[in-house]
Amino acid sequence: TKSRVSDAIKLFLQYHDINPSQRLNKANKQLLEQYKGFNQVTDLEKYQQIFKLNVITYTCDEVKQKTNRSDVEQFNKFEEHIIDKDYQTVNVLLVPLSLVEEIHAMYISDIDKVINGKLCPNNCQMIFNTKNQHYKRDLARHLKYCQGIETAKQVKLDHLPKPYYPHISNNKLLQKLVATDQSDLLTPTLNYITFDFETVENIVNEGNIIAQLEPLSIASAATINDQVTTLYFDLRNGTDFIEQWISQLFEVAIKVNEANQSNIPDVTIEDKHQHQHGVMSYKPQVSVIGFNSKKFDMNLLLKHLIKNKTKIQYMGSTTQAKQTVVSHQDYDFDLRFIDILSFIPPNNTLKQFVEKFGTKDGSIQSTIISGMQHV
Repeated sequence: TKSRVSDAIKLFLQYHDINPSQRLNKANKQLLEQYKGFNQVTDLEKYQQIFKLNVITYTCDEVKQKTNRSDVEQFNKFEEHIIDKDYQTVNVLLVPLSLVEEIHAMYISDIDKVINGKLCPNNCQMIFNTKNQHYKRDLARHLKYCQGIETAKQVKLDHLPKPYYPHISNNKLLQKLVATDQSDLLTPTLNYITFDFETVENIVNEGNIIAQLEPLSIASAATINDQVTTLYFDLRNGTDFIEQWISQLFEVAIKVNEANQSNIPDVTIEDKHQHQHGVMSYKPQVSVIGFNSKKFDMNLLLKHLIKNKTKIQYMGSTTQAKQTVVSHQDYDFDLRFIDILSFIPPNNTLKQFVEKFGTKDGSIQSTIISGMQHV
């Protein structure tokens, strides 16, 4: 309706620090026409501060597919952005649109129907199964002690103390190496990928000094058994050059993963007379390394990585992800995007990093520079 459009324009102007009561002038109309859509990664925090909102996003669970028409589609919480406990909390459903390769955001008016359960009314994100015969009892018990977002987590201790070693317990190969005193056979991961973007500032409103980073090109270099393979795409390849690069990146990562798996040692468990080669309880990861990439580069990649067959996990915040793991249903490995600056002392330039941490034969330097030289 016209009233909704008018309200949306006012909110749009307010978000861009423009008096919403003003009439639309030429500059503001141009800003509206050039608006490319809301970027959750770069725009969400400012949006929440201006309108005093906490935002919780949900996506469809790709694993739990509907088998009958009567089945309820399952949605899971994707991310939780809590700014202030006194702010209003809104729930948003993210729906990838495969035809236009964008993500549509829909306001959720009834979260219980979306998550196929009963969400705690105090916004502590506890979900109760309404089909459980003890549902009402469990909900009543929970509400008796629930303090909303600040609900204290209860620690349940084992009767006997156990060591905490997830890096070993989650890896069967490492378990066997440690248990059989063969940990010296474990070798470092020698094959990886580096990448970098080239961007340019696009000033969309000179009066308010509003600019957006526009990607011009992307380059990457894969180290596979001391051999460097490069990829390079830019606007001359089409406006979808980032999607083209991602598609080729997975294909190159297949070879990187195979090279890494070939270096996994054979492990013989003498007491069980079993011969295991590379047995792991999780999908292997291929490292995709950037330099100062956790903010801008990953923000540019995110909307292209979120597809129907992918699942993304973060370590850190969405604006500065220390690690981003991308899982794809069609591949038996994950891509692990990391920023090398998260692992070295601050205030290092790319040149200083190569000089300090590069090998004597220049293998690290050649890989990094190969990934950047096209850009």
